[in-house]
Amino acid sequence: MIKSLRNLKTSEIELRQALPVLECEWLVGRLLAKQGVATAKWLGMTVIGVGGYILLRRGYRLAGAGLMIAYGCYGLDALAHYALAPISAHSLPMNLTIWLEAATALALLAVVARQ
Repeated sequence: MIKSLRNLKTSEIELRQALPVLECEWLVGRLLAKQGVATAKWLGMTVIGVGGYILLRRGYRLAGAGLMIAYGCYGLDALAHYALAPISAHSLPMNLTIWLEAATALALLAVVARQ
């Protein structure tokens, strides 16, 4: 187990060295580097998405659609990864995940627009 922990730590160090240096790191600061910030953002947006769905199901179309639009726009924000680093700096699985999230967000926005 100790050996696997050492390998995990080594892999993390190698990964950090392989990642591109962000030019806007001074702007982002250490806030995003703190553990739990990304999880809190994800949880907050999940609450907005679920809240929008519940409101739509209960007949509050305007409020529900507004929250679903906000949730869909947050999904499109995945494309902001390419503002920080070019497509070539991301691995194939990372690119697929980014594009899948953006496509899903567009599908959601199309469905909400049809309502």
